[in-house]
Amino acid sequence: AKAVLALREVIPPEALQRIVTALSQRLLEEQDELEVEQALGALMHILQCEEAREAVLSVGDVGLVELCKDLIAGLSRAVRLESVAIGIAAVAVFGSVCQSDKARQLLLQHSDTEPIFEKIPGLLTASASASG
Repeated sequence: AKAVLALREVIPPEALQRIVTALSQRLLEEQDELEVEQALGALMHILQCEEAREAVLSVGDVGLVELCKDLIAGLSRAVRLESVAIGIAAVAVFGSVCQSDKARQLLLQHSDTEPIFEKIPGLLTASASASG
């Protein structure tokens, strides 16, 4: 978290937003599961820290809608992959974004979050059976 706070101090919110958008695009376009997993890890690293998350989500409503659409499209694709670990990571990133009330409202209004919600029970079942 300290590394993310340090990033937050040297990287302006616009740059963090561009990073999140670029990572979201990687989720959409990348075929290699390792690359998808790395993009999800980077998104989680940025979005789990409240200050960094707020900086990323501080863009105006129109920009936030676009940012969220890109992110949800990427996360929706990631949860459809065979890998349970990737699916769980995608749901965790979604959960981090939903920590922001404003982002959560915009996500539910303007994005197709259905694929993510549909996959959660199966991911939980697969995760429980894999660890048990």
